[in-house]
Amino acid sequence: MAAKPQRPGRLTLELPPKARGKLEKISEETDQSLSEVIRRALALYDLIGSRLKAGGKLVLSNADGECEIVLTEFVD
Repeated sequence: MAAKPQRPGRLTLELPPKARGKLEKISEETDQSLSEVIRRALALYDLIGSRLKAGGKLVLSNADGECEIVLTEFVD
């Protein structure tokens, strides 16, 4: 039996002014809707969480190639 396609759901989100400002800034800088920025942030959160839960770590590097371990475990 084929699964029913899921319909998009509407969400009302209350954000503090600082968080709303960050969201709007990212939206403007990337030319994406507020909804798309949130969707991409959730996808990134899910990816990082699954990798950390599997024993990975989040490592960031700067333009000089210098690396910094940012996270080694996912906190629920």
